[in-house]
Amino acid sequence: MRHAWIAALLALATLVAEVAWILPLAKAEIDAPGGILAHGVIVLALLLILGAATLLGRDLRLLALLAISTAAFGPFGAVGTLTVAMLRVWHQRLAVSFKEWYESLFPRQAVDHTQRVFETVSQGSDGQGAAVVTTPFVDVLAFGSMEEKQSAIALMTRHFKPAFGAILKEALHDQSAAVRVQAAAAMARIESRFMEQALALEAELARDPGDPERADPGETLLALARLHDDHAFTGLLDGSRLREARSMAMDRYRQYLELDPEHFASRLAIGRLLIRDRRFGEAAAWIEESFSDGIPSGPLLLWYIESLFKMGRFEELRSHCREHALRLTKEISIPENAFLAVQTWAGRDLGTESP
Repeated sequence: MRHAWIAALLALATLVAEVAWILPLAKAEIDAPGGILAHGVIVLALLLILGAATLLGRDLRLLALLAISTAAFGPFGAVGTLTVAMLRVWHQRLAVSFKEWYESLFPRQAVDHTQRVFETVSQGSDGQGAAVVTTPFVDVLAFGSMEEKQSAIALMTRHFKPAFGAILKEALHDQSAAVRVQAAAAMARIESRFMEQALALEAELARDPGDPERADPGETLLALARLHDDHAFTGLLDGSRLREARSMAMDRYRQYLELDPEHFASRLAIGRLLIRDRRFGEAAAWIEESFSDGIPSGPLLLWYIESLFKMGRFEELRSHCREHALRLTKEISIPENAFLAVQTWAGRDLGTESP
């Protein structure tokens, strides 16, 4: 701000000096060569001041503007520079430093009682380990102040869950540029985390089999598959990148199944990923193969029902629901909407309440 004040005072002095020779010239008290000489002396003085400021390492922008504009436009240049300098003084009173702006993107929250309560509610807990029904981040981004939105994005970044992906993408369209920048930075940070973890696991998988410090390749394969699976489920990927993440997850799950063919979670994950990728025929065939291999059906039944529905194989769907209705509703914990769907397709009352 100090440099702006100096430039403003110098611009004011230059304006006075310019007027001091223009008025006598207008009154014919001096001739034109005298006026030009006076203007030249003023410009020369400004150039000397600019040179001294250069040697001292000062901010040259306003001084250079004053010298150039005065040389070209006389007093009008001094008036323009004075206006720019005063606007800069006014702006600097309201502006924040780069450090403050950067820290505002991911503010450091003091862990006091209020903050702990806010984080507890934000994560869907009542403080006693029980989940509560709440959508605070959506409400904060819709109706909160800029500071509240930034705090919410910072919390979502630190405690990221797939449900937050859609909220972060929505924040990219916020009216505040600061919120949009922070949301983009948060998404980039989350993507970077997944990439770093994937590279670390790939490097571990590629280690020499004879290395005694090498982790169990089966566990590494399964961890890598789950990582790509989680990445696809973040809600941050679109189009080809989403399909690529699902494809990599399925490839790793299949490689793990070569080591452990009866691993139920991998079988289930591949069927689920195929359905999410809208490859319903492949999903149905995969699940049927799992059934024929003697893999315990369990939740696979629900995914099989969904694949049949998506393909329009309604007779098979109805027959399947009738055959396995009691098991689906009594032996497996399923959501109420799934319970009602199975009951509808089975064509009979399976109870008034879901298990």
